[in-house]
Amino acid sequence: MPAVTQLRGVGPNIAEKLQRLNITEVEDLLFHLPLRYQDRTQVVRIANLRAGMEALVEGEIQHTELTYRKRRMLL
Repeated sequence: MPAVTQLRGVGPNIAEKLQRLNITEVEDLLFHLPLRYQDRTQVVRIANLRAGMEALVEGEIQHTELTYRKRRMLL
């Protein structure tokens, strides 16, 4: 299996950081799983949200407005 240093954009600095995670080969990188999984396939209605809940919601922007105060702001 090829080393991660053969991947485009992986130089000595990134290779060193990956080494700390015991990732030296491309195969190691492919099987490195995240600490937690966020399910982004289930859209939750805003009315069903609870405090502290992480969820994917969907909405539609009805109106936008630019205003100039100390700096330009999007309302």
